[in-house]
Order: sequence, then C-alpha cells, then structure tokens
Amino acid sequence: MTDIDDQVPQLTATLQAKWYNTITAALGLAPGQFQLLQPTSPLGNTSDLLWSYFNNLPPETLTSSFNPGGGNRFYDDYRAVLGQLSSQNDGAFQRDLGDQYDAWLTYVKTLTPLPKITDLPGIFQSWASVYAPDIAQKGATDLANNLNDPIFRANMAVLNQQSFLQGVPDFSQTIAGLRSAIQGATGASFSFDSSSASADTTKTWANGEVSGFWDIFTGSASTSYSHLTAKAASSSLTVTGTFKSVLTFAASPGSWFDSAALGAAFHTQDNTLWKHGTPSWDSTFGPNGNMNRFTTSLVVVDGIDATITSSATYSSQEQTDVKANVKFGIVPFFSLGASGGYSSDASFDDQGRMTVKISNPAGNPVVLGANVVGTSDYLGRS
Repeated sequence: MTDIDDQVPQLTATLQAKWYNTITAALGLAPGQFQLLQPTSPLGNTSDLLWSYFNNLPPETLTSSFNPGGGNRFYDDYRAVLGQLSSQNDGAFQRDLGDQYDAWLTYVKTLTPLPKITDLPGIFQSWASVYAPDIAQKGATDLANNLNDPIFRANMAVLNQQSFLQGVPDFSQTIAGLRSAIQGATGASFSFDSSSASADTTKTWANGEVSGFWDIFTGSASTSYSHLTAKAASSSLTVTGTFKSVLTFAASPGSWFDSAALGAAFHTQDNTLWKHGTPSWDSTFGPNGNMNRFTTSLVVVDGIDATITSSATYSSQEQTDVKANVKFGIVPFFSLGASGGYSSDASFDDQGRMTVKISNPAGNPVVLGANVVGTSDYLGRS
C-alpha cells in the first residue's frame, strides 16, 4: 500500500465537498438544507423505496450513504417515543382489563380495516360482553375517556400499518405521483472541475461535515480499487453533463403520525410527560438524539448524460479494472447500473488518461439528495 492510498478518506471527503458546492450552485439548491445522497439508484415502480427515503432520519452531514433498511428510521423511533409518553388516563384501561388486556390487543389486530379510534369503545363493549363481561362497561368508559387524550390517540394511530408496503410506512406521495410530476420538471446542466472547485463548506448546514465515499469506481474497499480511487481523487477530475429533469418532491407522513404528540414530547423535557427509561428526551432530542433532523423533500433527477475525465495516468491493468467496473457506476453517480437503461463507456488516450461517458435515459428517476430540517422546523410544517 502506498502513501497515497492512506489518504483515500481525506481525498474523497475533499472531492465530495467540491462536488457538493458545485451541484448545489448548478441546481440552485439550498446549502442550508440540502444533503447529497449515495447511491443514486433508480426508484423503480413501487412506492416503498420512495417512502424509505422519507422514513430515513438523516445524519448531520452534507453527504450521506443511504441504506433503506438501516440507520435511524422515522417510524421506529417515533413509535418508541410514543411508548414512553404518559397519557392523561395512563394505564387505567390496561389495569382494568388485567389478564384480558393482551387478548383484546390480539383481537383488535385481526380487524380489517382497523377501526376508527372513535369506534373503539363500542367495539370493545361488544367483544368484552362475550369474553370479559364483568369489565365490559368499565373498559368502554376508559376508552371513551382516552379519546380526548392526544397521546392515546397517537398510540392507536401508529399501530395502523395497513397502508405500509413491504413493511415501509406510507407517506403522502407515491411513485406514480413522482413520475407524473417529473415529466413537467425543467432540466439543468452542470460542470465540475476538481482542480478549481471550492471545498469550503463552512457556510453550509451540518457544520460543514462531509462524509467521504471510499471508492470512485465500485464502492468497494479493496486495496486495488482504493489505489485507483486515490489516483483519481488526487488528480484533476472533471464532470460535465445534463439532467433532463430536476424535481424537488415533498411528502409528509401518513395517518400513523401525529405531529401534536411528537410536538408535546419535544417541548416537554421532564417526567410530567416522559416515563422513566429509554428512549428519553435526551436520547431523542438531545445533542446526540436520534430525532434531530427530518427529510422534508427529495431532489430527484431524470435523464442523465455525463462525461467524467481524469488527468491521472492509468496502467494497462488499471485500465482493464476500470472498464470492468464502471458498469456499476462512477463518482458521483454510483450504482446507476442496478436497473434501468444505464450505459457507460470508458476509454483512455495514449497517455493513459481516462474518459468515461455515462447515460441513464429518462424514465429512470433517481434521488440525488434530500432537503433536511431540524425538529422544531419540521413540527411547524407537519
């Protein structure tokens, strides 16, 4: 391993900062909110992947690696918070039901569709008149009292997963709506030169923190490809091209979310609302809390044509390696080859300098990034 290979994390972080500044300026994005996301994989034809982006709670960094099934997830963290909040009549219904409480919950989950909250007292009384007649009236009264409690209502609403897809919570927009909207969106061009672009991100959000990406060619961390990355990142790298369409696409959580309940949790730090235990206010909204930032909208692009050049000199073996792997994408367009009509072509001049042409035709929208806001701002929008 050479000295330059050891510099890969810093080299790629610097490259990402320069690309971030270039693309935000080219597309008129707000550096006070925009987060660049990788990989840029096509969204497909079902809404679950789209919703996964909105369900992702972003880390405090200008560039982030998106994992649909990993990281902090909105629904999971929100549901955990609700379980730690005390309602006005906290525990009365459960105490009165005693050993029948679990049986009641099991019964409710079998109802299709899930009943409206306002119907629960009557449904319970009918159920309990058969299975627990001695508490039928008392339990129905408890439920009726709970209808005026926002925490109780939120805990009931979050159980309704009937609109989820593949386990992903629903949001107010669908992939069909996105595909329709992007057809009317305007395009944009971009031009990037690593030798002249600014890496200064001090005036952006996230305190200028930029996460680097390990490999320019494949996203792997193998020694051979980290060397290729180091070589490319330390040379002059240019990216020029066009997006046929650029769309900012907003969505809000489905009926499982109650902004008033989360707002009450956010604005009440003591144990008048929060039960003792975890999650707590600090683990949720404190300096290192898991619900400090939310995605309000996605920046989606469609119809990509780009040319990437590197002034580095590549050996014959390195040229072979590059040609074999650009089919998986190349910085800053990782993983476009996963689906859709992505195509790429890598060529080298007599000095071994690289030119890669890539295209991803219209009809394969990909998420370029997200607009991120803090909790107080998000609750004000919800």
